[in-house]
Amino acid sequence: MSWFILALLSPLFWGIENFLYKVSARLHHDQNRIGAIFTGTALVCITVLMLLSRQAWTDIPFFILISILNATTFLLEILTRARALKKVDVNYFFPVTKVGSLVLLVIFAILIQHKSLTALQAGGLGIACLAIYLLSLPPSATGEKKRSRTGEMYTFFYLLSMTANLITAALAMERLGIWQFMFGIYTLTMLLTLLTPRIFPALVPASSDRVSTTSMYRTGMAIGLFNFLGAWLYLEAIRLGNIAIVGGLNNFSLLVTVACTIFLPSYREPFGPRRVLGVALAFLSIFLLR
Repeated sequence: MSWFILALLSPLFWGIENFLYKVSARLHHDQNRIGAIFTGTALVCITVLMLLSRQAWTDIPFFILISILNATTFLLEILTRARALKKVDVNYFFPVTKVGSLVLLVIFAILIQHKSLTALQAGGLGIACLAIYLLSLPPSATGEKKRSRTGEMYTFFYLLSMTANLITAALAMERLGIWQFMFGIYTLTMLLTLLTPRIFPALVPASSDRVSTTSMYRTGMAIGLFNFLGAWLYLEAIRLGNIAIVGGLNNFSLLVTVACTIFLPSYREPFGPRRVLGVALAFLSIFLLR
């Protein structure tokens, strides 16, 4: 299977995962427990496939270093996003971070990995930026807009953390086997998830005592399965292809999440002209990036 097809399939699974997070939040699940369940589910899948593949572990010092860097940047993503969204509006935060991350990935691909883009692919990435911007805006502007220098600072650090997380994954795929790297980062993520309530108790919201444990475990395991599939396909895509293009396509997980809210009445959101235009531009950019 070509890396472009893998890059198209990855946001499909991550988009469904994002929608399931929305479902989980509406059901008032304990998000820290959801995180532990989903990372545990993904780790079981990874361990089984790693044992079946009998993939040899290589370059252990680099593996330890890159796994720690990747897990740390992931933790920084969580911390800076939580703080940024308290200070700035979502219609500032998401467009800036998603488009900004794509621009940084393009720079990394060209300057560090010496990847090249055709004129059509460059145009496709430009259209993708506009599509991502339109799709990441909320359906309607409500309430007073928030904006502060502190919030902008946290938004900037979130942007750097998210991009660094993607870049460390790309560097890992140049030297490590996929199961080795995924086992390392998911194990560390599981530990960080379990330690977060003790280290950063203010970041863990209170959960309802009346929430169904069965419902929470089902949702968490489903999130873990879709997260694992999305991560697997994404890592395979960046191992084989151009991270700039893969990163651009990966942002279209927004499109899948929006589609889930349209077709499920109880979670439906307004779908105005901006999102219609965003969807049209997304498909045009995919055609140009292929």
